Amino acid sequence: MPEVIGYDDFQRDLQRRKRDRWAKILAAEPPGRAPGRRPRDPEQERLLLRLDRLRLERRDRALTDALEKRHRRGYERHPVRPDEFSGWEQEQAWPD
Repeated sequence: MPEVIGYDDFQRDLQRRKRDRWAKILAAEPPGRAPGRRPRDPEQERLLLRLDRLRLERRDRALTDALEKRHRRGYERHPVRPDEFSGWEQEQAWPD
């Protein structure tokens, strides 16, 4: 005889299964989906937005790291000369 579970337990299990299923589906989705392909369910929208935000954060962090590395290499190859910015010191005077 199957085990009988309460309604609340059933609903929690169902929501968990939906979340897991959608996480698997969305993980396989390529970024930049067309707006017409987005699901209309608010819970799914929130999950999509969160995953898109995380994807963008990872991409932006990687881009920032790559640019910083490139700048660092440029300054190592062409260090700043002592007189390079001395002509701008008067322009940088802060008012009192």
